[in-house]
Amino acid sequence: MKKKAGHEEMSLNRLIGANIKRIRKEKGWKMVEVTKALDIHMGTVSNIERGNVACKLIHLKKLSEIWDTPVGDFFPTASIKKFSRKKVRIPEDGC
Repeated sequence: MKKKAGHEEMSLNRLIGANIKRIRKEKGWKMVEVTKALDIHMGTVSNIERGNVACKLIHLKKLSEIWDTPVGDFFPTASIKKFSRKKVRIPEDGC
């Protein structure tokens, strides 16, 4: 049985998704280009951008590299401040 996401987690997903969508549009990318770059379905990209599902770290890392954008730009400012004291390292394999 799947555990439902809490309100805070869903809000964070929405904020991250909105930032992905904003940056995608700023870079002039269409959703279909994101699906090809990340090798995921169009519905998944749509759900990520709407905050219905969380974006995997490996996908954030890849978008960061493709768009030459810091990974931190995908996160809301309040979240960055909350975790700014912690070192976060994304492994090469994304796990």
